[in-house]
Amino acid sequence: MERIGVKIKVVPNTFPELLKRIDQKMTMLHALSWSADYPDAEGFLCLLYHSDQSMGIGAYFNDPAYNALYEKAIVMQPSSERTKLYEQLNSMAAEHVPAIYSVHRPHPVLYHGWIKNYLWADCLYGTEQYINIDLEQKKALQAKF
Repeated sequence: MERIGVKIKVVPNTFPELLKRIDQKMTMLHALSWSADYPDAEGFLCLLYHSDQSMGIGAYFNDPAYNALYEKAIVMQPSSERTKLYEQLNSMAAEHVPAIYSVHRPHPVLYHGWIKNYLWADCLYGTEQYINIDLEQKKALQAKF
Protein backbone atom coordinates (compact mmCIF):
# COMPACT_ATOMS: atom_id res chain seq x y z
CA MET A 1 0.00 0.00 0.00
CA GLU A 2 2.90 2.31 0.72
CA ARG A 3 4.04 2.01 -2.92
CA ILE A 4 0.76 3.52 -4.09
CA GLY A 5 0.75 6.25 -1.45
CA VAL A 6 -1.69 4.77 1.02
CA LYS A 7 -0.64 4.91 4.65
CA ILE A 8 -2.10 2.29 6.95
CA LYS A 9 -2.00 2.27 10.71
CA VAL A 10 -2.97 -1.11 12.13
CA VAL A 11 -4.63 -0.80 15.53
CA PRO A 12 -4.89 -4.17 17.29
CA ASN A 13 -7.98 -4.57 19.45
CA THR A 14 -9.59 -7.20 21.59
CA PHE A 15 -12.95 -8.24 20.16
CA PRO A 16 -14.93 -6.16 22.72
CA GLU A 17 -12.70 -3.15 21.97
CA LEU A 18 -13.26 -3.60 18.23
CA LEU A 19 -17.04 -3.69 18.67
CA LYS A 20 -16.90 -0.57 20.82
CA ARG A 21 -14.78 1.25 18.22
CA ILE A 22 -17.21 0.22 15.47
CA ASP A 23 -20.21 1.44 17.48
CA GLN A 24 -18.42 4.75 18.05
CA LYS A 25 -17.60 4.98 14.31
CA MET A 26 -13.88 5.03 15.08
CA THR A 27 -12.77 2.56 12.39
CA MET A 28 -12.09 3.27 8.76
CA LEU A 29 -11.68 -0.40 7.89
CA HIS A 30 -12.44 -3.52 9.89
CA ALA A 31 -13.23 -7.19 9.39
CA LEU A 32 -16.23 -8.96 10.87
CA SER A 33 -18.24 -11.99 9.90
CA TRP A 34 -21.90 -12.83 9.54
CA SER A 35 -23.41 -16.26 9.08
CA ALA A 36 -26.76 -17.25 7.68
CA ASP A 37 -29.18 -18.71 10.19
CA TYR A 38 -31.70 -19.64 7.49
CA PRO A 39 -31.29 -20.18 3.74
CA ASP A 40 -32.59 -16.88 2.37
CA ALA A 41 -30.83 -13.79 1.03
CA GLU A 42 -32.89 -11.65 3.41
CA GLY A 43 -30.60 -12.82 6.23
CA PHE A 44 -27.82 -10.77 4.62
CA LEU A 45 -29.78 -7.98 2.96
CA CYS A 46 -31.25 -7.01 6.35
CA LEU A 47 -27.80 -5.86 7.50
CA LEU A 48 -28.09 -2.75 5.34
CA TYR A 49 -31.72 -1.91 6.08
CA HIS A 50 -31.94 1.40 8.00
CA SER A 51 -28.49 0.62 9.32
CA ASP A 52 -27.62 4.06 10.61
CA GLN A 53 -26.60 1.94 13.55
CA SER A 54 -23.95 -0.71 13.18
CA MET A 55 -26.24 -3.81 13.18
CA GLY A 56 -23.19 -5.67 14.41
CA ILE A 57 -21.22 -5.23 11.19
CA GLY A 58 -20.54 -1.50 11.22
CA ALA A 59 -22.02 -0.73 7.79
CA TYR A 60 -23.78 2.55 8.71
CA PHE A 61 -25.60 2.48 5.38
CA ASN A 62 -28.99 4.15 5.09
CA ASP A 63 -30.41 4.57 1.59
CA PRO A 64 -34.14 5.39 1.26
CA ALA A 65 -34.35 3.59 -2.12
CA TYR A 66 -32.72 0.46 -0.67
CA ASN A 67 -34.98 0.60 2.40
CA ALA A 68 -38.15 0.92 0.30
CA LEU A 69 -37.18 -1.99 -1.97
CA TYR A 70 -36.22 -4.11 1.05
CA GLU A 71 -39.59 -3.41 2.72
CA LYS A 72 -41.36 -4.54 -0.44
CA ALA A 73 -39.27 -7.72 -0.76
CA ILE A 74 -39.50 -9.00 2.81
CA VAL A 75 -43.28 -9.33 2.81
CA MET A 76 -43.30 -11.41 -0.38
CA GLN A 77 -43.44 -15.19 -0.58
CA PRO A 78 -40.55 -16.91 -2.39
CA SER A 79 -41.01 -16.18 -6.08
CA SER A 80 -39.15 -15.06 -9.18
CA GLU A 81 -40.40 -11.51 -8.50
CA ARG A 82 -38.88 -11.53 -5.00
CA THR A 83 -35.64 -12.96 -6.40
CA LYS A 84 -35.48 -10.02 -8.84
CA LEU A 85 -35.90 -7.59 -5.94
CA TYR A 86 -33.16 -9.40 -4.00
CA GLU A 87 -30.90 -9.11 -7.05
CA GLN A 88 -31.63 -5.36 -7.25
CA LEU A 89 -30.84 -4.97 -3.54
CA ASN A 90 -27.61 -6.90 -4.00
CA SER A 91 -26.62 -4.66 -6.93
CA MET A 92 -27.38 -1.55 -4.89
CA ALA A 93 -25.22 -2.84 -2.04
CA ALA A 94 -22.38 -3.68 -4.43
CA GLU A 95 -22.57 -0.19 -5.93
CA HIS A 96 -22.88 1.87 -2.75
CA VAL A 97 -21.40 -0.05 0.19
CA PRO A 98 -17.60 -0.16 0.46
CA ALA A 99 -17.29 -3.76 1.59
CA ILE A 100 -15.53 -6.95 0.61
CA TYR A 101 -17.89 -9.88 0.88
CA SER A 102 -16.41 -13.33 1.21
CA VAL A 103 -17.68 -16.86 1.42
CA HIS A 104 -18.34 -19.11 4.38
CA ARG A 105 -15.28 -20.33 6.16
CA PRO A 106 -14.89 -24.11 6.27
CA HIS A 107 -16.27 -25.66 9.44
CA PRO A 108 -14.49 -28.96 10.09
CA VAL A 109 -16.65 -31.29 12.15
CA LEU A 110 -15.60 -34.36 14.10
CA TYR A 111 -18.19 -36.58 15.74
CA HIS A 112 -18.42 -40.04 17.29
CA GLY A 113 -19.45 -43.10 15.30
CA TRP A 114 -22.51 -43.54 17.50
CA ILE A 115 -23.95 -40.22 16.32
CA LYS A 116 -26.54 -40.92 13.62
CA ASN A 117 -28.44 -38.64 11.27
CA TYR A 118 -25.93 -35.84 11.66
CA LEU A 119 -26.75 -33.30 8.99
CA TRP A 120 -24.26 -30.62 7.98
CA ALA A 121 -25.84 -27.42 6.71
CA ASP A 122 -24.38 -24.09 5.66
CA CYS A 123 -26.91 -22.43 7.93
CA LEU A 124 -25.92 -22.58 11.56
CA TYR A 125 -29.13 -23.47 13.33
CA GLY A 126 -31.78 -26.15 13.38
CA THR A 127 -29.83 -29.28 12.50
CA GLU A 128 -29.62 -30.50 16.11
CA GLN A 129 -33.15 -31.85 15.95
CA TYR A 130 -32.03 -34.54 13.49
CA ILE A 131 -29.23 -36.00 15.62
CA ASN A 132 -29.84 -39.48 16.97
CA ILE A 133 -27.62 -41.41 19.38
CA ASP A 134 -27.18 -45.15 18.98
CA LEU A 135 -26.78 -46.03 22.68
CA GLU A 136 -25.81 -49.66 21.99
CA GLN A 137 -23.05 -48.64 19.60
CA LYS A 138 -21.91 -45.93 22.03
CA LYS A 139 -21.60 -48.48 24.82
CA ALA A 140 -19.73 -50.93 22.55
CA LEU A 141 -17.27 -48.29 21.30
CA GLN A 142 -16.64 -46.95 24.81
CA ALA A 143 -15.90 -50.49 26.03
CA LYS A 144 -12.97 -50.66 23.58
CA PHE A 145 -11.18 -47.86 25.40
